[in-house]
Amino acid sequence: MRFADESGYAGFCMTEHHFQIEGIETTTNPPLWNMHIAANTKNPMVRQVGMALTAHHPMRLAEDLATIDHVPGGRLFCGFGWDNTPRWLNTLAWHLYIITIQSDHRIDRSAGRAALPRF
Repeated sequence: MRFADESGYAGFCMTEHHFQIEGIETTTNPPLWNMHIAANTKNPMVRQVGMALTAHHPMRLAEDLATIDHVPGGRLFCGFGWDNTPRWLNTLAWHLYIITIQSDHRIDRSAGRAALPRF
C-alpha cells in the first residue's frame, strides 16, 4: 500500500467475505484492514465496497466506520449490500433473524427475514 500511495494511486477497495473455502476473496475483517491501510498511507481513499449490512450490528458498524473515517482525516468510502454467500451470512446474521435465500430476482426480500420476536 505504501508503494501505491507513493505512486499516486487514488484509492484501495476491498469487499467483505468470510469462510471462503475456495481461498479467494477472503477479507475477514474489512474495517480493521481499512484502519491499518489508512494508518500506513497518506493520500489514497480507503474504500470498503460490499459491506453486508445484515451481517453486522448496525450501531457497532456505524461507530467503526465513523472512527475509520475520522482518524485518517476523511478518507473512507463505503458501499453496502444486503446479502452475499449463504455459508457465512447465515452464520453472522443470526442476531437479526435473517437468512439468505435463493434469488429468483424479485425486488421483495421479505422472504429472507424471519418473524422477529416481540419483547
